[in-house]
Amino acid sequence: MAVPRCHAMAYALTPLLFVAVTIPSWANEPSSLALLNEADLLADIPRVQSASRLSQTLAEAPASMTLIDRQMIDASGAQEISDLFRLVPGFQAYHVNGHKFGVTAHGLGETYPGRLEVMIDGRSVYLPMMASVDWRSLGVGLHDIDYIEVVRGSNVPAYGSNAFLGAINIITRTALTDRGSRISVQRGSQDQAQLELNHNASWGQQNVRVSAGYLQHDGFGVGDEGQGGYVNVQTLYTPTLTDSIDLRLGVTQGQAGIGADYSAIWERDYQSHYQVLGWTRDLYDAGELRIQLYHNYFKAKMERTPLSEIFGAPTLAFLGLADEPAARDLEEGSTERYDLELQHQRHLASRVRAVWGAGVRQDRGQSELLFNNHRWVDETLWRLFGNLEWRASQQATWNLGAMTEHHEAIGSKTSPRLALIYQLHPRHSLRASYTHAYRMPSLLESQQDSRRKHSNGTVLLWLRNADPNLQPEQNRTLELGYLGQVAALNLDIDLKLFHEEVDDGIGQVKNDYSEKGKIPGIDRTTNSNNLAWRSQGLEAQLKVRPTLDSLVALQYAYQDLEGQARGGDLNPGDASLNGQAPRHSLSLLGSYQFASRWRASLTYYQQSATGFTGGSEVDSYQRLDTRLAKTFVHAHTDSQVAFVVQNLLNDGYTEFQHRNQFDRRAYLSLSLHFL
Repeated sequence: MAVPRCHAMAYALTPLLFVAVTIPSWANEPSSLALLNEADLLADIPRVQSASRLSQTLAEAPASMTLIDRQMIDASGAQEISDLFRLVPGFQAYHVNGHKFGVTAHGLGETYPGRLEVMIDGRSVYLPMMASVDWRSLGVGLHDIDYIEVVRGSNVPAYGSNAFLGAINIITRTALTDRGSRISVQRGSQDQAQLELNHNASWGQQNVRVSAGYLQHDGFGVGDEGQGGYVNVQTLYTPTLTDSIDLRLGVTQGQAGIGADYSAIWERDYQSHYQVLGWTRDLYDAGELRIQLYHNYFKAKMERTPLSEIFGAPTLAFLGLADEPAARDLEEGSTERYDLELQHQRHLASRVRAVWGAGVRQDRGQSELLFNNHRWVDETLWRLFGNLEWRASQQATWNLGAMTEHHEAIGSKTSPRLALIYQLHPRHSLRASYTHAYRMPSLLESQQDSRRKHSNGTVLLWLRNADPNLQPEQNRTLELGYLGQVAALNLDIDLKLFHEEVDDGIGQVKNDYSEKGKIPGIDRTTNSNNLAWRSQGLEAQLKVRPTLDSLVALQYAYQDLEGQARGGDLNPGDASLNGQAPRHSLSLLGSYQFASRWRASLTYYQQSATGFTGGSEVDSYQRLDTRLAKTFVHAHTDSQVAFVVQNLLNDGYTEFQHRNQFDRRAYLSLSLHFL
């Protein structure tokens, strides 16, 4: 019998109520806290910046966060960066194809998931032409990552429109945090072959890191095989005690088969490159000033086949059109982003810190298939932002943040956030926050005009266009959270209740807004503010270190999502969004370091049934991954052999679409680190 929603929500609240009732007993526990001093309380407390742009502990941040450190990355046995977000409560990670991935927060997964900011060292990798992230073209290997900060909730007040439902900041290793040279090779299932190289060097005030990688594998064996490589260079120059100059360059190139659930698989070639220049100056009593300029470029080209294979030779003959080659998918074109930002942070008083700044971004795209234009289309977005942290008392800390964005066609919108952190005890705190966030339409959403045309100009199909009156999406979010540490158990607890109300969401409707193509039977859709949904639930993180050599991390999320997609002129009926997020999701990671330098880990995942836009309704699944590694230490070399088995207990389960059967997989890797 199905559990009523009110009862299910009550069950989800039980852990938070338990914590609230038992906090006094923890706070008064003489065997642990009575022996703590200030040094103990400050030791090994990680600091993050992605929630407010200020350096804060997790307990001081105005939003719920997950920190994926190097130990968790290694222990998970993940083969893709996107897989790591299965360890984040409330996030869903999935394979769209063998070389195409999706990551989304609080459901509504689709082929091109948006509404989630993804950054690498603070540089956004969001693609304007796709209104999403292409994870394969990031140009970052798993060994390049130092740690990852994940903001589990709307973070528009800190990082703008793309952070509508959350934000990810991947922090990479540098020549200051790593040393020597490393080479890693791996072979395994799907005929996977992988190579990663990196080298760190320093000369006086100059620190340089070079990294490169190559990957190939056969995907799900349905024609979605692919391969690609990347090269990155990072330099950090400190000419004075107060100045540092950061330069980063990278290039990525490859090809892979892609395709939605209802289409065949077709090959796509891609290439991308980026350049980042940053200058930071320590102003002493006046704080810190940083200026950053970056440029991203991405280009994709689809496999071509004759039009007669797409529409049929009789159709072309009936229309009197000659046959000719054409791209098999709309995912073709070039896009780039230029971004300039100035940021200043300082202490305004003994209990007040602030960060503020301004920036401008230009997004550009060129695609005849997506924009019906050989020329580049562009848009400019200006922004002003700030966050104020005020320690009003020993127990209470206020965070007030806001981002104002000005879109040249839509106008200005301000997204504020107010958060109160109340410290019940040095190791136990409560947080309440409210955010009213706006998401400006992406370049694709606001200027899309997708048509299939013959070279003589005949419009065969008009697939999608944009409503000229498209407006920003809105998200009103309320969070209640608890963070605690139980010293006697080496236990960290993070609980969060949330309620989100999203209005004016951008989806697609069918209408008769414009002329039709020559070929009947396919109704054009229009990007429109036709989505609205309400989401509420519980997220929980428990991390315990029974010994210095062991780690257990539990992540769980319960979510209740209800919403609708309003119909257009040609389909006036509304469509339900219910079931577009898994009701339950869980991950459990355990790792142990043996005295003989063997390390073993197990990671268990469970997710209830859900549906995907552009994919399929998939059943619930359970998955168990294991990793066994042996480290060898020599005078100037560390080496490690690791064996990973994914989906150890099951024959297979469905990822995103029915033909993506994730079966049992095994990988063997060797890593050499020259110090």
